[in-house]
Formats: sequence, C-alpha cells, structure tokens
Amino acid sequence: MTKEREQELLQKARLDPSDHSAFEELLHSLEKLIRSRARALLWQYPDEVQPAFQEVSRRIFSSLSKFKGKSRLSTYVYRITTNVCVDILRLRSKESTLSLNEPLIENEVSRYSSFFADANDTKILQREIIDRVMKEFEADDPMEAKAVIRSVFQGYSRGETALLVGLSIGRIKDIKEKFFCRCRKIFEEIRKTPPVAEESPPKL
Repeated sequence: MTKEREQELLQKARLDPSDHSAFEELLHSLEKLIRSRARALLWQYPDEVQPAFQEVSRRIFSSLSKFKGKSRLSTYVYRITTNVCVDILRLRSKESTLSLNEPLIENEVSRYSSFFADANDTKILQREIIDRVMKEFEADDPMEAKAVIRSVFQGYSRGETALLVGLSIGRIKDIKEKFFCRCRKIFEEIRKTPPVAEESPPKL
C-alpha cells in the first residue's frame, strides 16, 4: 500500500469511525505484519496468535485518533503488536510458575550438551551443576536468573528476553555468557578433584 493511500484511509477512518470499510482495508494491509510478529514472539503458544491479532486490531482502532503520523503506520502497529504479545507472555508466565525442580531444565539441557561433552558427565551431574549455578544467580540477582530461564531454558531470543525482563540486549548476552562460564568453571573444578578411594571391607 502506498503512503498516500494509507493517509487517505487513515483520514476516512478518523472522520467516520462508524464506517469500518477504511479501517478494514488498513487492517488487511497490516495483517501479515501483525501475524508474523505475533508468531515470532508467541512461538511457544501458537493458540495465542489469533487472540493477539484481535487485541492488536482493537487497540489500533481505539487509538487511531492518537496516531499523529510522525512515523509509518506499520512502525506504530509493530510496537502495538509487541506490547500485546509481551502482555500475553507475562500472563502465561504468572500462570505457570517455573521451578528448578521441574522437568524443564532436564528437557532443555541437552541443547547445550556441547558445554559438557568433554567432561563426559551424566545428565544428573549436569542438572546438579545447573541447579547450583541458578541458585547462585537467584541469590545474587533475581532479574539475571529470570533472564537465564527465558534465554537459555525457554529458548527466547536475546531481543525477546530483553522485552520480557526489561534489560538491554547487550546485558542479556553478558548474562548468558556469565551463566555458561560459571557452569564450565564448576565442571573444571569437579574434573580436577581426585576421586575418593573406597575403603576395603574389613577382613573377617
């Protein structure tokens, strides 16, 4: 859609909100953008994409009068879509409180097995070390712990994690590196610790 046509439809939609034809044409031109952004952010909850689209549509319609045209409508809608999806993710997060004792870490840790391959350790040991590191993160900075959970174990990108926890993308990168560095350090400590010799059973 050309910028001229976009401006024309915006003007019509503002002047007569009861005439939905102009708004529907605008929405149709933006639907691909909205759904693509929603699918990217809500990839774990595909059933939420349609409700997100409906909520974005509602917010666009109710805020057309506030849109001043200083940026492209697509940019404005992109921000609205991001805000809607983040709201959904926050709600989902509250509905399912994550615990380090849940199967999530056990299921996801294999994605990062390259960090543990040299040590040839079992998954139980991996889990113990990760639990230990996560407890340290939670004690030092709960926000960093949340960032690790989102970016490492739940698979969110740095940008998505930054939106969810309210930190910069650069900070998310540093936190992930800090997490894996700490895991490696503990593995190295374990590997350097000599095994305890077993005592021979007493002779009868």
